[in-house]
Amino acid sequence: MRYLWTGVLLTMFLLPVEGQSLSASAHAREPIILEVGSAEVCIFVDRLKPVEPGRRFPAGVGKLYCFSRISNIQEATEVSHVWYRGTEPRLRIALAVKPPSWRTYSWKHIQPADVGEWRVDICDAAGNVLKTVAFEVIADISAP
Repeated sequence: MRYLWTGVLLTMFLLPVEGQSLSASAHAREPIILEVGSAEVCIFVDRLKPVEPGRRFPAGVGKLYCFSRISNIQEATEVSHVWYRGTEPRLRIALAVKPPSWRTYSWKHIQPADVGEWRVDICDAAGNVLKTVAFEVIADISAP
């Protein structure tokens, strides 16, 4: 008899309340989408501000930086800067970000042979592209 009452009580507590379903409550949280307020490729970052941003850089520049300002951060997570030359990924850098907004950057050494079209995809932790910054590395006409 004791097992019968236990079964009845469990059934009462596990039945959904009218108007609610178990699947509806499981889907109540909508995913939060991070926002990229600004993103730029530049020759340097000073005090978390991009220095000399642009779309064309000489191959002799040495390093290029990708600066990004991320907002709508609800909890600590990470974003990635994925550097591409043409369609080939060349570098992936994971960067920690924290609420409510965060400024961060990555950098890539640029070799004289790296002439061509480039881009940096800024991705969330799931790999979704939030923003793309395109730029070009051109032959350094001042090189001997």
